Order: sequence, then C-alpha cells, then structure tokens
Amino acid sequence: MGYTMNSDASKANLPLIDLPIIVQGRVVSSTAGGLTYSLRYERCELRLPAMTEAALEEFDHSNKFLLHDISLQDIVNFLQRVGQFWHPSNSNHPLCRAAQEHLAAVMSYDQKMARRELNLINVVTSFGPALYDLVEAELGHRFYLDEWIPRGDAFVHAQPWGNVAHVMVGNVPVSSIMTLVRGILSKNRTLAKLPSRDPVTALYFALSMIEIDPNHPVTRSMTVFYWRRGDELEEKALRRADVMCVWGGGAAVKRCKELARVGVSVLEFGPKTSLALIGKESATSKKVAIDLAHDASIYNQEACFSPQIAFVEGDHEAFVQNLVEAFTTYQRLLPKGHTSIDDHAHVWRARLEARYGGGRVLQSDGTEWTVIVLSDPSEIHEHPLSRCMYVVPVVALENALSYVAPDTQTVVLSPWSRQADLREQLTLRGAAK
Repeated sequence: MGYTMNSDASKANLPLIDLPIIVQGRVVSSTAGGLTYSLRYERCELRLPAMTEAALEEFDHSNKFLLHDISLQDIVNFLQRVGQFWHPSNSNHPLCRAAQEHLAAVMSYDQKMARRELNLINVVTSFGPALYDLVEAELGHRFYLDEWIPRGDAFVHAQPWGNVAHVMVGNVPVSSIMTLVRGILSKNRTLAKLPSRDPVTALYFALSMIEIDPNHPVTRSMTVFYWRRGDELEEKALRRADVMCVWGGGAAVKRCKELARVGVSVLEFGPKTSLALIGKESATSKKVAIDLAHDASIYNQEACFSPQIAFVEGDHEAFVQNLVEAFTTYQRLLPKGHTSIDDHAHVWRARLEARYGGGRVLQSDGTEWTVIVLSDPSEIHEHPLSRCMYVVPVVALENALSYVAPDTQTVVLSPWSRQADLREQLTLRGAAK
C-alpha cells in the first residue's frame, strides 16, 4: 500500500519535504516504521504517510452527515475566515510561507506565481455573497440546503450525499480548492485524494482550517490524503464514496468509474483544450494580445481553459507582433519558473516541426515563449504547452468552427459583439464556455 524512499532519489541529494495528511480534521505525520509515499520532483522529494486501516475504520464509524445540522451561514462564515487567513497581508504566517515554498518547489513555479496561486484561496473563499451566489446558481435556491422550500406543488430540500470523494488534478492548484469548497457548501464530508502533481495546495487549505479552529465541524469533516493509482488503498477509499468528483485524464476517470459502488454518481471533469477566436476588429489591438499572452502565461498553458491556438481574422501580422511584445512583457512580469529538460525538448521539437512544415516561428532566446504561424492546425501533432501560441490566419471566424469539438472547454472571443453570430454553432459542436 505504501512506498518508502527510493535509493536513486536519495543519491540525487534532492531536498526532502515531509508533509502530513489530514484525517477527520486531525494532523497525521509520518511515524517510524509507518508506510509512506515518496514523490519525486525536479527540485525536491516529498514524503507523506499512508492512510492506515485503523483510520479508515474510524472514518466508517463516525458521522458522515456531520455538517447536516450546520447552517449554510455558519459554513460560509467559516470559509470566509479561512479566506481571510490567506489574504496577502498574512503571507508571512509560517503556514503561508511553508505553503508558498513547497508549492514553488513541487510545481517548479517562480515564487511570484506560487504566491499568486495561494492568494486565490482568499479570492475564492473570503467573499460571502459570492459563496451564496455559487449555491444559488448551482442549486437554484440558496435556502434549499437549510429548509424545505415550496416549489410548484411540492416542498424541496437538498440533502447531502454524505462522503464526497474528490479525486483532484494538480495542473491548476486552485481547482482543488474549488471542488473542496463545493463539497463543503453542500454539507458533504470530504474524502480528498491529493494529486501527485500538486499535493500542497489542498493539504495546506485543510491545515489552515485546523489553525483557525480545530474543533469546527467543517474542519472535522476534512480527510485529505494520498494514494497511488492501482493501490489497495485506492479501492478502499473510493468504495466509501457516496458521490465522486473526478478531475484529470481519461484513465483516471475510467478507473474511478470502475471502483464506484452501484448507484454512486461520478461527476467527471475530464481533459479539455481551449482556443481563441480573434475578429478583425481586435486583430490590431495591443490589449487583446496582452490578454491572450496573460491567459497563456498564468499556468504555462497547462490549464484546460488556457488557449493553445488563436484563429485570427484580418491583420494577423499586426496581431503576431503585438503578441510577441506581450509574451516578452510577461516573461518579465511573471517568470516561467523552472523548466524540465523534457519541456525544453518538447518546445524545441515543436519549433523544428513547424519550420519543417513551412510555418513561421518567432521565439524567445530560450524556451520562455513561442509564437508559431501556421496555415493548417492539423499540422500540430502535439502541443508543447509552455507558453506556445499557434496563430492560424482565417478569412472569417466561421472557418474555425470545424476545429471546435466536445473536448473544447473554452472559446476565447474578441470582440464580444461577435458572440451572437457564433455561439449557437460553437456550443452545438461541443464548446462548454
């Protein structure tokens, strides 16, 4: 079930970070002789204890409806306190400092990027009205969770499922917070699997709850730990779920569906890609180019909503020049952070392939950013991400519709006035946003 440190990692002399797990709001650290997981990254090695059989049995015998009798107002008030803890003014708190250092090391982020990501916890949870709006938008009425509300000829009340298993993905750290917040607001008990890509953000979110109030019901509803796919622990954990929220690739979603008990809903957030449509009205706009460079730089295009291809109508040459300037600016404003040898190689290969196929490549001296002008997106065999934007000139934006499919998450569109002409076909073809 568990894994100990491997000798190869020890020889690499990587800094070792020991992290705990959270079991029903309690901190559980590595113990001598206990089973552990060892995760190796470019800049550090991380070690976490494995969940024990005794802890799982204790979980089974505790109340999975712990939050049922807590009012939504009390839950929102507590989440606001957690959000205020992550305010930038509190960034020197030891817990916040450790989270930033560990996130930067694990994700190979620049320190500014790590700080920005943790600041988003404050943005997501500190504004009460936004949390109420989230409940109302997704459930239809903010009082469904607390009361029986008349609707038509019936009274309606939203009951928690019980145990919600969150199988999270680490490419966008704040996505872990978003799924956990939804589970908490709906009064469910959290059973969260830390993503190997980023085991830091969700864990420190739960640790901050313990720091604020270890006895609060929301704190005690949190169980946050790690397993490897295929482990015995994976099956044991997921068999305890009354509903699953699964983020990640197709293999992860398929595996969770196989392990789900009969009747358990699996809410899947599978892999998606995004693109941009730039109308002739915006082709010469420096601001639009800056906005697109921003969207590609925040997560180095690893987020599902990060645009990878820009279809440009009108003066695409002006757009390309403005985009080059914008990427150069973001190279200074938000440095890319540490880049692995594999990522470097992938970018260089994409550049060579584009040149070989007749494309035009504009680039930084290293692999900080790349702009590739192509006439046909089918020539993109594998997108390297890593702040690489393919620009495809089109006579009309409608010519790009054939590249929208069910795996398209977001279509970035400028100017907004063009959406009325395109939204029907974009969403019919599968675009989600």
